[in-house]
Formats: sequence, structure tokens, C-alpha cells
Amino acid sequence: VASRSGSSRHAARRGRMPGRVRVRPCYTVPSEEWPSLGHMVATASAAGAWVQLLPGHFERLDCLVLDHPFEIEGPPDQSATLVVDQGIICAHDGGGQTASAGFALRNLTLRFAVEGQDTDLI
Repeated sequence: VASRSGSSRHAARRGRMPGRVRVRPCYTVPSEEWPSLGHMVATASAAGAWVQLLPGHFERLDCLVLDHPFEIEGPPDQSATLVVDQGIICAHDGGGQTASAGFALRNLTLRFAVEGQDTDLI
């Protein structure tokens, strides 16, 4: 079952980003509604999203295009892995919003392909 939370109080209770108000919807990947990060990002609203990747999630993408504000967060043990063959493109202009309308990647193992072999991304 997908997890959604538009409530900043709920986000604050989870101990995430104290003092910040979360205005984007929250989704869990993988889930029945969102089987992959690629699918979730491709169909996200203009408001973007806060995405929680479950422990052990592995996903290989040709290219990850983030054209809306996204926070993509893996589990504390950093066991979620994204392998991106052609890179990550962040192409959101903020739409006149404040600095909070940006991107964040946390607690993830990121890898990119170099000549057919996966390499850790720092």
C-alpha cells in the first residue's frame, strides 16, 4: 500500500527535517501504486514529491530526469541502490518558489555505468 502524507505535522512526528514544512506529497517505492522510482517520477505532479525508497530496493534507470522538486530518500542503512546509465538531470527552475523547491538525494547508494561496469557515485 502506498504511503501518502501531505501533513507537515505527520512529517515532523517522524523526526524528519525539524522545523521544515513539507508541502509535497509523500510516496513509498516500491509499492502497489508505485512499483518503481522511474514510474513515480515520470507521473509526478508539478508539485514534485518526497519519495521514500524501501530497504534493499534496487533499480536501474537509463536516465533519471528530475523536472519537478523531489526529495528522494533511502533507508538509514543506505541499502537502496540506484544505478543510472546516462546520468541524473535536474531541470527544475523553481517556478518562482523559494529555495525549498529543489532537489535532495539522501541515504542512497548511487552508481553509474562506465563502459558496461557499475561504478560508485560519490
